[in-house]
Amino acid sequence: MSIKPISAVCTVLQKWAREAGVEEAPSAPTEGNIAFPFSVAYLRAADIYIDAGPAERDLVDLYLDIHLNRVDLPTDHVKMMTIYEALKPKFKNSPTLEGTVDTLNTSDGAVAHVEYGKMQLGSQETLGLRFLVRVKILEQG
Repeated sequence: MSIKPISAVCTVLQKWAREAGVEEAPSAPTEGNIAFPFSVAYLRAADIYIDAGPAERDLVDLYLDIHLNRVDLPTDHVKMMTIYEALKPKFKNSPTLEGTVDTLNTSDGAVAHVEYGKMQLGSQETLGLRFLVRVKILEQG
């Protein structure tokens, strides 16, 4: 398999968010002028291993954060659950994140861990969904 850089993996996560009705985070946001909901995908952490032989194995944790401004909580919750339901099958149906990784890799067999609740962007409180995605990348030397 030809391995793509982590930025390619983040691009797939951002694409999935767009398909769920969520725009990408602005590149130069001003806190009072942000279009919601928006998403941002980024590297959280990585474990880099050098296995016997010519292969290198990385276990990489990525976040896909979805932010929604808190205006009307009952309506906001419905919106966030709609986004969650739209994203959930993407992970189940593409265990290689559209060919950018070898596999989704969690110790308990889950394809992603999701947290929901209060988040913050700068000084602005938001309602958030956070997908923690652990992927395995094998690179042949």
